[in-house]
Amino acid sequence: MPVKPAFFGFDDITTHAWMLLDHVRLDAYERAIREVVRPGDVVVDVGTGTGILALLAARAGARRVYALEHGAVAELAERIVAHNGLSDVVQVIRGDARDATFEEPPDVLVSETLGSFGLDEDISALLRVLVRRCRPHVRMIPERLRLFVAPAEQPRLADELRSFDSIGGVDLSIVRRRVAQRPTRHSIEAAQLLATPVCVADLDLRHDAPPRDFSASFRATRAGRLDLLAGWFEADLSPSVRLSTSPTEPDTHWHQLCFPLDPRLDVAEGDALEADIDPRVTGPG
Repeated sequence: MPVKPAFFGFDDITTHAWMLLDHVRLDAYERAIREVVRPGDVVVDVGTGTGILALLAARAGARRVYALEHGAVAELAERIVAHNGLSDVVQVIRGDARDATFEEPPDVLVSETLGSFGLDEDISALLRVLVRRCRPHVRMIPERLRLFVAPAEQPRLADELRSFDSIGGVDLSIVRRRVAQRPTRHSIEAAQLLATPVCVADLDLRHDAPPRDFSASFRATRAGRLDLLAGWFEADLSPSVRLSTSPTEPDTHWHQLCFPLDPRLDVAEGDALEADIDPRVTGPG
């Protein structure tokens, strides 16, 4: 049965355009690929999208690159590969990566199936399946993933939630409660953090499964209004390349994943804070 394309999401070209224009992301992956891929390697790129990482692997000397893509954007990736004269090296394979088989077991496994909170695109489970079809001691990009959370102020989010109290004289507080339960991406500044970030997971992507839930304890470093819990990731792409989406680092297309708190909470310097995150899949995305 053919895969039904979506109007928005990872088959939307604007989504891929933002990722391609994220120079922090692309520069980190390009440096890692140059460091890890050796001449003559067989590489698999999981979730290739437009094929950019597969092409970078080919340019780094890979003899063969399997570019796996589930969505309709695979057709565009094939055209880009051909346009760059690398169809003899890069093979775009459309379908679920979990079902992929390879004529030659890959030496290197590359993936950028990273969400704003690292695990959002199920990278951990996906790579653990693919590792078993690669050569022993396969080199991985990324190879390790750490998740961080911190309480933060975000007055704009608080104002947006309050706006549902009355729109055109209609009480939409039910919508407010539903929106406040949904994580959303925002760009958080370091100055908005109310406590030192805490690492809630440190995963070796070769074999570690993520915890079912996350807990963290904080001590407020200043007074403020607690509007949300911000989450982000840090990925070891290679021995010398680390990609971080922390509020203290240059902003990326991922921003940070924010878990709203409604109503907001007044916090005094030195207050002890406890946070529990119990993530659940709520839809195909």
